Amino acid sequence: MKSVIKSGSSLALVGIISTLILLNGLTLYAQNNNDAAKDKKPAATSIETASLKSAVKSSTDPANTPQAAKPSSAKKEYTYASFWPSKFKMGVTYRGRLEKPSGRNFANEDGDAYYLSRFRIEASWSLNKYVDLFGMAQDARVYHYNDLSKRPSGMTDALDLRQAYADFHIKKESTSFAFRIGTQYLDLGSKRLVGTSAWSNSTAVYDAAKLKYSHAGITVDVFAATRVSNIYPYLFNEPKKGENLFGSYFTLDKLLPNAKLEPYLLWRTQPSVTDELKRKGDSDLVTAGLRFYGKLQKYLEYTSEFALQRGTYAQDDMSAWAGTWGLGYLLGKSSRKPKVLFEYNYASGDAAKGDGTRGTFDQLYAVNHANYGIADQVGWRNTCNYKVGFEFEATKRLKIQFDVNDFYLATLQDALYTDNGSSVVTNTKATSKHIGVEPDLQLVFKMNSQVTLGAGYGRLNPGKFLKESTSGYSYNYPYVYWEFKY
Repeated sequence: MKSVIKSGSSLALVGIISTLILLNGLTLYAQNNNDAAKDKKPAATSIETASLKSAVKSSTDPANTPQAAKPSSAKKEYTYASFWPSKFKMGVTYRGRLEKPSGRNFANEDGDAYYLSRFRIEASWSLNKYVDLFGMAQDARVYHYNDLSKRPSGMTDALDLRQAYADFHIKKESTSFAFRIGTQYLDLGSKRLVGTSAWSNSTAVYDAAKLKYSHAGITVDVFAATRVSNIYPYLFNEPKKGENLFGSYFTLDKLLPNAKLEPYLLWRTQPSVTDELKRKGDSDLVTAGLRFYGKLQKYLEYTSEFALQRGTYAQDDMSAWAGTWGLGYLLGKSSRKPKVLFEYNYASGDAAKGDGTRGTFDQLYAVNHANYGIADQVGWRNTCNYKVGFEFEATKRLKIQFDVNDFYLATLQDALYTDNGSSVVTNTKATSKHIGVEPDLQLVFKMNSQVTLGAGYGRLNPGKFLKESTSGYSYNYPYVYWEFKY
């Protein structure tokens, strides 16, 4: 019955979008006819036409829209078509990615080659200078995945409503207020704790209400959200009841020269969790943190973040912390922009099981793909890792990035956790904390403003801990993708 409801709702959504396209096309056609009747000037030259198209695109491109009155989590992912009336904007994007991971669970297996397809269509309507509406529909599927019973959640999410919200905003001189309510993305700072992944075929979004205030170098975001984390392949996605996130996030960009301070406070509730002694109960977790980043000189930039957690997990007390520290150095004035990167990340683990205190840092709703290796085998929990990277622009259109991550457990008494926070390997009798070394290579080629090509390869070579705890084979993750935006 639910599948029938979803099918009907999906057709209705397509019908609504098609109707909007038709109405706006007819409106534009009528406007063009009226303009032609009123103004019989000679036809523009090709140069004048190109300039006109550029001007129209510039006026409708969200990148040129003042952001002070908009919530920071706004996602304008597309190059909007320039032929729509100025108050209505529409864009589409398609991404296809071929992957062939092997060595899963660090076992001797050849892996599986499959194709991830993702189509999105979005539309926004500016009702007046105070109110905007936004909606996004998505169809995400996977093809040729061998064992569907082991298919990860989020690979298939047939036609679904991904975002739908209303923006209310007002600005007076240097002060602005904005309020957003509806299904939306929620991206905070570096997204190491709260974010929406662009890499996944389909990932969780948020039913949220968010208030944003900006004035003279101070921006404050206050929100209440429920994560839409139950992703169904052929039904509408749903939030997990009782799992809520409340928070405040500050951005101070004039307190120190060439630096930004971002203090934040997050409170998450979870129903029916199980503590170390298998007792049931609810969880209340408070995370207080500070992100600090900027430039020390023209070519040297830095970033750091520290988070402290306290709360309860059923009948256990929570006491954990994590931090990250990084440096980036631009090598001279070359047009290829070569940059060397250094980073250290740490997240506490639980050193004593069954003592009534839970010491494993909770990464909440992190986006980890770009932070701890593209193979996505290690998350920000019970880990410390050293990262060295080098990136440059081989041409104006081709960017190359090479990283090496060296991973260790924070404590042997706790598990190895993957990028989504799941426990995958536990061996309290291991003699080494060394998880392994992962080199990553990524290439991105931007053909034009609409088409992007990319490829990459990540390989986690097991260290002594994985060799003692698993079959000890390397995990390999090659991929190629292409993306079209309009």
